[in-house]
Amino acid sequence: MGSGDNIQAGRITTGESTTDILGAVPTEQDVDFNGIVILRVAPQPGLLEPSQDHLLDGIHGVGHSGVISPGGTGVVGFGGQHQGTGIAGLGGGINGRGGIGVHGTGGGAFFPEDEDRPGAGIVGQGGRMEGASRRSHGAGVIVIAGGSEKPIPPLEDTGSVGVYAQGAEAEVREVKIHNIATLVGPIAPGPGVLGRGGVPIPRKEEPVAAGVIGLAGDTAIPLISESGNVGVYGAGPTGVRGAGHEIGVAGLSNFMGVSGQGVQGPGVNGIGRPGVVGTAADDSSRGGEFHSKRSAQVRLVPQRLQQRIPNEVTVTPTAILAGSEPALPKDGRAGDLMAIEMDMEDKQRVCRLWFCVQSATSGRPARWAQVLVGSSFDGQA
Repeated sequence: MGSGDNIQAGRITTGESTTDILGAVPTEQDVDFNGIVILRVAPQPGLLEPSQDHLLDGIHGVGHSGVISPGGTGVVGFGGQHQGTGIAGLGGGINGRGGIGVHGTGGGAFFPEDEDRPGAGIVGQGGRMEGASRRSHGAGVIVIAGGSEKPIPPLEDTGSVGVYAQGAEAEVREVKIHNIATLVGPIAPGPGVLGRGGVPIPRKEEPVAAGVIGLAGDTAIPLISESGNVGVYGAGPTGVRGAGHEIGVAGLSNFMGVSGQGVQGPGVNGIGRPGVVGTAADDSSRGGEFHSKRSAQVRLVPQRLQQRIPNEVTVTPTAILAGSEPALPKDGRAGDLMAIEMDMEDKQRVCRLWFCVQSATSGRPARWAQVLVGSSFDGQA
């Protein structure tokens, strides 16, 4: 067969040029186009569907692969010129049950790495905003859980982001099922993003991959030796910043920026690293820094001791002799608190606490004072 031949049902049709199927109206335009779709392919309702015991796809589109050049796209959808959607996928059909809206599977690579690379399952590239309006670009991917009736967030919320994700609400309502009042709906609302890192197979001593890696700006992608075994890894001028906000929930009074809970380890671990000598950050960074305007900078929640202790008595604390103080940082800042472990002349190793009472100034080092405590004793708990 060739160009100009009729398309026959159940037969292969070939042609030497592009075949166009156009929705049209008479030249007089005295009638509108009949229907809301130009081409529809579907199994015959009521006859083929019950008798077919295997999957039957609607349309297969196969792109041509050149000998050297990359292969063509299987299906390309062009939306209408005014805000039209390129491709829309409805899982389970219009009124069906279940099914995936859009499923993308990347191609594998079976040749040397310099020739073919495995492909991504889905690639989303947001549109660019040109002109003087200074609006944001379109998001690469917008994902919304919980049904198609939810409106797509406006550009003011999603503009210029790589991925915008919104979890589903836990909307619970009461319905009648077999004349019995039943609560339906999720048990809990869904997270916006859930990231789970991969694991080495077979499992060895290597670390598992981070669940989420967040990099500010042009920060380099870290090696797994740095980011492995971490749920959330953040790197940049500020690696991770948390801000607690009131959300209008009755009885909720703690709005924490960051909450850490340790399991066989510290809940929060802060490690200070030396700065670069000769720069504004040449003083060593602190393991932790806490600010407040009215309340104390840090609160240690006391544990309740289940025993009665005799009343306190006045004691005389011991201190390091003046002139024998340890070498503490000259560039200290008022408020710095340091725990120092020292070897004493009697060969005992002890830990003492020191507090910076005056910051370093030009030409004058910081001033430190020892925090005096009571008599030491053996732990028993």
